[in-house]
Amino acid sequence: MVLQRRLDARGNADALAQTPQGDNKATIMQFRGLEEGLNGALIGTLDEITERIEALNKGGVDYILLTNAGNGLDDLQVISKEFL
Repeated sequence: MVLQRRLDARGNADALAQTPQGDNKATIMQFRGLEEGLNGALIGTLDEITERIEALNKGGVDYILLTNAGNGLDDLQVISKEFL
């Protein structure tokens, strides 16, 4: 499931950002669960993702950082061809 891979990737990034003492509270990759995982992702059909990007832009978002939870360059190339 794509959402579970996303949540796992975010959890891994948060763990990597943690100090050995476990006291890093400043990480921007805090694991918060399914709702944030879904709302913070561009998951869906090309039309759904287009709508989401347009809504983000209307809300004042100028830049989007794209990461990939293990699907390789092929998926990022599809995104770049369809949306950029």
